[in-house]
Amino acid sequence: MDLQEPLFGSIRLCDIFGDRPDPDAFERMLDVQTAMILETIRNSPADELCKLRAGYGHIIKHVTSRPGAMALPQDKIRLFEERCMQCIRAIDKRLDM
Repeated sequence: MDLQEPLFGSIRLCDIFGDRPDPDAFERMLDVQTAMILETIRNSPADELCKLRAGYGHIIKHVTSRPGAMALPQDKIRLFEERCMQCIRAIDKRLDM
């Protein structure tokens, strides 16, 4: 994956793995992007939700299993994983309706 490629709204790998933004600013970015993604989930058809869910699962695996991930900023990785899981749970809830 390209470090500059957006993978969670406008959040890129370089935002997760880099020194900037700092963890507090990163959390604020995640809050904004998560709210936008949750709104998209509320308004998306089931077939689109299945694609989104698969994509978020792949992204989480990619971020957490990246070679050298243990040496990267764990607080930002944990925040990112939590927000992705929040979106996955929202998708699962919508699909169960």
